Amino acid sequence: MSIVIGIADNNFLSITDGEDQIFSSGSNDNISISQENNVIVGSGGNVSLLGSGGNVSFVSGAGDDTLVGGAGDDTLVGGGGDDTFKGSGGNDSIDGGDGFDTADYSQLGKAITLSGVGTITKADGFGTDQVFKVETVIADASVANNTIDASQSLSGVSATANLEAQTISANNVPILGKLTFNVLNFDNVIGTNESDSITGDSQDNRLVGNAGNDTISGGFGNDTIIGGEGNDVLTGGFSADNFTYNSAKEGFDIIKDYNFAEGDVIQVSKVGFGTTKISDFSYDTSSGNLSFLGNQFASLENLPSDVNIQLV
Repeated sequence: MSIVIGIADNNFLSITDGEDQIFSSGSNDNISISQENNVIVGSGGNVSLLGSGGNVSFVSGAGDDTLVGGAGDDTLVGGGGDDTFKGSGGNDSIDGGDGFDTADYSQLGKAITLSGVGTITKADGFGTDQVFKVETVIADASVANNTIDASQSLSGVSATANLEAQTISANNVPILGKLTFNVLNFDNVIGTNESDSITGDSQDNRLVGNAGNDTISGGFGNDTIIGGEGNDVLTGGFSADNFTYNSAKEGFDIIKDYNFAEGDVIQVSKVGFGTTKISDFSYDTSSGNLSFLGNQFASLENLPSDVNIQLV
């Protein structure tokens, strides 16, 4: 076991064996860790930490620190500055502390799923991080299916997600009210069980409302839009959009801009509706009513003359 203390500015502190303690009290220090079970405490200026071995615990000070945990199950705690936590393998615990902090997974090489209860799951068994007091989450734009999944949010909490604006707000959070976060490079959104507002961007988004009376807009791109339970208002936007219905009991939806010429599709689950016959569905061009065995489940507000219904 070693104890390493950096007092002056611009220190480079490196440890290669395990169970060490580092105290950094200078400014602009760089700390490299290659083994496990190390404890690092920063109390001065800006500190950069790179961990490549096992489990690392780091508590930063008042500076704008950059923390990279490595492959182990790391505990990374920010101080008073605007800290950046670089996403890596393992099941990490990240606490941003004060300041405006960022969890950056842009170089991870894996898709991530950000939940409504502060977890970030990394694809392919790369681990799950617990994130607290972090204001910005950046996904890796080079991989597909980065997802915001708010389905586990507390009862009564709804979401306002806008992938174009790269923000998501949790509304009606107990005691705290409204909390807004920056979310960069995400492709898909799964809503809460309350009434959400979800807006896509220019990518091919998958937007799911879940329960509640949701308002979903796809934007540009060939989007898949699933209102889920409740009476939803759905807008595909430009390009070929897929309005998906998984059950005959999902409620009544208004589709604002169905466009047959653009390749829009009403996709219906055979299992969820209990049928294999397109003839069980009917569309009234004068009213826009879309029905299954005489029971209306959607209205096409712009009254298109043609509708493409697909059973899957």
